Amino acid sequence: MKCNISIAIIIFFNFYCNSQSNHKFSNLQKALASKQEVITLDLSKQNLKVIPQEVFELHNLEVLILSKNKLSEVSPDILQLKKLTHLDLSRNNFSTFPKELVHLFSLLSLKINRNEITSIPKSIRRLENLNNLELWSNNIKLLPNEISELKKLKVLDLRTMSFSDAEKNKLKKILPRTKIYFSNPCNCGY
Repeated sequence: MKCNISIAIIIFFNFYCNSQSNHKFSNLQKALASKQEVITLDLSKQNLKVIPQEVFELHNLEVLILSKNKLSEVSPDILQLKKLTHLDLSRNNFSTFPKELVHLFSLLSLKINRNEITSIPKSIRRLENLNNLELWSNNIKLLPNEISELKKLKVLDLRTMSFSDAEKNKLKKILPRTKIYFSNPCNCGY
């Protein structure tokens, strides 16, 4: 019996250590103590007005979640995160699309929904590896034709925005291999 308890403790300890070493952190101080091991950093709901400078020291970071903060700009230092593949900037205070983002060439997924963005720059075409782009619930009415150069784009989420039928048809035509989500604007309590 004692042996079974010891084995159970070892299994639990290994599970706990592995879950901690899953390289996922939601506390910046703990992440900084293990800089080389941080793969995922979740700093959502932190009332951040700027991205803490220390985040840019996490050179192995692949997933950065900054949703539900008060961010309105992105520091050019984000370009130090060369391995970043997933970035979540949803539910912040962006009124313009951060120009720095188009230089994150490893980016596979970008979530920047539920902001106040009115346009997407033509330079979006630089995000050649992007396969998921969530823009829903912004104030965008048109997307640049250059979005058609995102050949790996599988999902484009444009829900709750006012796109004309002509714009919807254009997007479907220039992105034939992309699943595009549209819906009518609503006051749904987002």
